[in-house]
Amino acid sequence: MPRRSRQSPRLFPDGRQALDLRPVLGALAAPVQLIWGSDDRIIPRAHAEALAAALPVHIVDGAGHLPHMEKSGEVNRLIGRFIEAHP
Repeated sequence: MPRRSRQSPRLFPDGRQALDLRPVLGALAAPVQLIWGSDDRIIPRAHAEALAAALPVHIVDGAGHLPHMEKSGEVNRLIGRFIEAHP
């Protein structure tokens, strides 16, 4: 069994991420999109879906915690379209 970090209970109390990113999003000067794996077992997709009102969220079907490695072609297409839309 993997060893847990001493910070895990502080950062993820009750299995939920303690840091709420929503207030920070409005202060960002650069355009942002979020790309998330549908099967992420580290940080559930519900965390990404909760940010959908503030920024574009793309859920990559069949990908886990590392969608950029697991579904690189799809992630690269999403990034390419995003860059084209925000020159």
